Amino acid sequence: MREFLFPSKPKKVYDPAKVIPHLTGEWVCQFKLNGSRAEPSGKRKVKIFDRHGTTLTISTERNWNELLKLFPAPFILDGELIGRKQGEVSNRLYLWDAPVLGGEDLTKKPYGYRYKRLQELFAKFALGLPSAKSDYSLESPFAFVYEVADIEVSLAKSFDVSKWKDLASFVEKKYRTERATGEFEGLVFKNVGHNLAWHGLTTREISQQLKFLFKYYRG
Repeated sequence: MREFLFPSKPKKVYDPAKVIPHLTGEWVCQFKLNGSRAEPSGKRKVKIFDRHGTTLTISTERNWNELLKLFPAPFILDGELIGRKQGEVSNRLYLWDAPVLGGEDLTKKPYGYRYKRLQELFAKFALGLPSAKSDYSLESPFAFVYEVADIEVSLAKSFDVSKWKDLASFVEKKYRTERATGEFEGLVFKNVGHNLAWHGLTTREISQQLKFLFKYYRG
């Protein structure tokens, strides 16, 4: 198994009001947080890489081996490391994908399948631990949160795309008041029926994953 894989990324930054009416397939919406792209890779120990496959320097400030209790090794996960851009220590890991779990290559599977596996494993392991909790409110980006020692691990919550206006309204209020140091910066739309392909050599843009960021919004 490769130590890391290169992820796909949204093709463009769109205005959802113009795009959503034309979406076909099974789409969901997730919060886009303001952090550093992070790909944890776990075997006997956990290392966190950036989107280019090199060690994410800020991740070395903390020990991430607790992830081995949550997910079967070897694994490769995908998410965002939050904290440094908020003027804090980068100790909060926000996950949304799992291209490899327990040594099984899931990169050819639809995103909805990978997300469900990640959610099931997170619930199975984390919710049995004292510091784990779940939150299904509309204004929370996290489906599950696990806190241990000096780190926090959370799973991105996927909403039906029909709720995007309520989610955008919430994010806009947060963004306008917190600006660059805030956590909330937009929304990401994903087609759960598509595999959101991972690649071994390059980071490629795909059309089945779209972003809406308030810093580019002029509405």
